[in-house]
Amino acid sequence: MMTVHTATERTIAIPTTILITLLTLFSILNLTSSMLLRQTASRYRQLSTINVVPKSMTAMNLFLPLLRHSRSRRCILPLFESSFSLSSSLCATTNDNNDNNKNTPTFTTLNKNTDGNYYSSEQIIKKSRFIGIASHCETWDDARDFIDRVRQDHPKSRHACFGFVAGSNPVQERSSDDGEPSGTAGQPILGGIKGEGLSDTICVVVRYSGGVKLGAGGLIRAYGGTARLVLREADRSVMIMKSSIHVKVSSSFTGKIYSTVTKFGGIISAGDETYDEFGDVNITIVCETERVDAMLKDISNVTRGNAVFSS
Repeated sequence: MMTVHTATERTIAIPTTILITLLTLFSILNLTSSMLLRQTASRYRQLSTINVVPKSMTAMNLFLPLLRHSRSRRCILPLFESSFSLSSSLCATTNDNNDNNKNTPTFTTLNKNTDGNYYSSEQIIKKSRFIGIASHCETWDDARDFIDRVRQDHPKSRHACFGFVAGSNPVQERSSDDGEPSGTAGQPILGGIKGEGLSDTICVVVRYSGGVKLGAGGLIRAYGGTARLVLREADRSVMIMKSSIHVKVSSSFTGKIYSTVTKFGGIISAGDETYDEFGDVNITIVCETERVDAMLKDISNVTRGNAVFSS
């Protein structure tokens, strides 16, 4: 009887030892999962701004060998459920940010020269000197002033041909052959600006003739090539596309309009606000193009449909 009793005690003692070992193991795994959760969240926050999520960062990859076993998966998966949920949430936020960035209308232009200088490059083709001069210009008036300045700086040049591209919806395009055969100068320069994917850009190519005729094909290559030469060497910026909207409404709504414009990140310059004899205010608003429709809808709501819009 004593032998049987002893055997029974041993039989009960073995499962107890295993149970204690398993509890200890689960406690360690639970502590590890909590630490991993904090480290993963911290690392994801650091990487979310640059949209990079290393594959080795995920808890699933770290514990994949254990999770492949069905019994281990039933025991371990609940411990990391919250960690996986957090990872998925962070990944979704990053993807949403990517989608927003992709949908934002942008354009590329030359950097503004605050010191009044401009970009310049030149080349000699069959004794003729071609000088490409380019600058950032947002309006045709500014572009025309720039062209006049270039011509004043090169009074002895035979030709000062140009191309100009600006705006969106509609796009403004202007060009001039300035005495060269039709289609051999202005259009190639314009094609160079568009070919480089630029907007709000003026490019003038000045020619000092060397006495050797280039022919139509030679002129097209010379003017277009010189334009691309200076444009490729110029510094560039990627800008968010903006639109200008004119609003006319009773002056009693001025405060609400300003609040709405600020809400959508728009700008109203001090000189863009005028009043007429009927007590109406005329305002010019500059806002990101993708936000214009939503902003105008809100302005219509706060003014009870009394605002009149024009572009």
